[in-house]
Amino acid sequence: MRKLLSANFARLFKDKIFWICMILMAAIGFYVYITSVVREMGQFGLDLAPEDNLFGFCMFTAIFQSVFVSIFVGTEYNDGTIRNKLAVGHYRPAIYLSNVIVCAAAGLLMCLAYIAAALVIGLPAMGGFETNPGTVLLYAGASFLMSISFSAIFTFVAILIQNRSIVAVINIVGVFTLLMAAVYMQTMLSEPEIQKNYSYAVGQDTGTIQEEPNPNYVDGIQRDIYTFLNDFLPSGQTLALTAGESPYPQRLALYSGIIIAAVSGAGILIFRKKDIR
Repeated sequence: MRKLLSANFARLFKDKIFWICMILMAAIGFYVYITSVVREMGQFGLDLAPEDNLFGFCMFTAIFQSVFVSIFVGTEYNDGTIRNKLAVGHYRPAIYLSNVIVCAAAGLLMCLAYIAAALVIGLPAMGGFETNPGTVLLYAGASFLMSISFSAIFTFVAILIQNRSIVAVINIVGVFTLLMAAVYMQTMLSEPEIQKNYSYAVGQDTGTIQEEPNPNYVDGIQRDIYTFLNDFLPSGQTLALTAGESPYPQRLALYSGIIIAAVSGAGILIFRKKDIR
């Protein structure tokens, strides 16, 4: 395992796609915080703290990882690297886990690139953190585990399908599909149960609209399913952590841990029996 990790990390730090993703993540962090300082604080006079946009990396790292992992792992098939690793006696579970670990580390480094760039602007302009440090660390831990869960999923697809182009399509389309599904579920869950009444005036005619049930409100078992999926799937976690609106980030971290273990375990079992061409 040590030799596999050493070789993969050496290849990672020479990978152009990885460094492009790192630069883009840092640039996004700079842009988000410069915009916050110049526009929201300077133009509108809002009082912001460094942690307000600190987890904006969640959505971007998911998208960038879908590209990076597909190419990084897919290259091992294209170049015959996996066959060579098997030929010299490396075990399949070790090969699989080494790819998961390196891809997860790459994703975490992308997250840290955003955070470092953001704090370079945020701390001098906004001052110190206003939120309890324990809460910030809890959100950070949940965000990092969410990133690793995406890495595990993308690696699962990339190492079990030998065509790099197909892998890229599946992973990229898949992450956008999951994000759109998460947006839909959060939109439905945010619908109020009762529509509020309001007053109107048209010329001399005035009146009040009474409260009435909202036909778009989701309740019962459907609401329970939407709530669970929104918390369990990494795409739903992405939106909640980006907005900093989850009341229980520790639960999201637990769900991410379950996904990482389940997907990696399934991947190892399937990869052990896979015919490598």
